[in-house]
Amino acid sequence: MTVLLVEHDLDMVFELADTVTVMHLGRHPMTGSPDAVRSSAAVQSAYLGTTEVSS
Repeated sequence: MTVLLVEHDLDMVFELADTVTVMHLGRHPMTGSPDAVRSSAAVQSAYLGTTEVSS
């Protein structure tokens, strides 16, 4: 069975889904297992931003 779930609660998505497709600003940066998506630098940057430390 295939179910399309559009959700921003990532904890719920990672618990329910076997495969996650990420969309960001109309682009498709990644499809993979919840663990792969969770650890992806591209996904983290897109959804959490990046932190720059100034000296």
